[in-house]
Amino acid sequence: MNNSKVTLEKRKELRKYYKKTIDPNSFPVYIKKICKDCWKEKDCKWNSSFTTKWVPEYKARCDKCHNIFKRIIAKSSVSKWLCNIRVKKYQRQNKQWAVDYLWWRCIKCWYNKCLRALNFHHRNPEKKQYTIWEILDHHKNKLKKELNKCDLLCSNCHMEEHNK
Repeated sequence: MNNSKVTLEKRKELRKYYKKTIDPNSFPVYIKKICKDCWKEKDCKWNSSFTTKWVPEYKARCDKCHNIFKRIIAKSSVSKWLCNIRVKKYQRQNKQWAVDYLWWRCIKCWYNKCLRALNFHHRNPEKKQYTIWEILDHHKNKLKKELNKCDLLCSNCHMEEHNK
């Protein structure tokens, strides 16, 4: 839901007013607060922001725990990498299923050694709704409907077919 222009203008005016009236030096940079991670009362730094009532916000963690937290977030790119590996494994399994559905060999030269070398070729591109890779992770019935419009070709035969 979008806010009306009048509401946005009021907020803009309030921000201008508070920026003029509130001096960042008028409140402490650190306050004593219970850290979210270590549960000890420590100094927590100002977050450089304010609440909706223009009260300064402070971090929920002490500096030491905040740095550890940031390191963990930075390392989470490893979890993204692992997630990509899982997705690729799932796609490979589904491609294996789709290739088995189309009898596991090129219809022209009978090649069947490498899964990666086999491609799905639409007999009539005008009737194509999706590419196989777009729906490889969808329900098998949807995949079957699209596979029924395809032939299984090896990479060489596929290139020759498109080069006609």
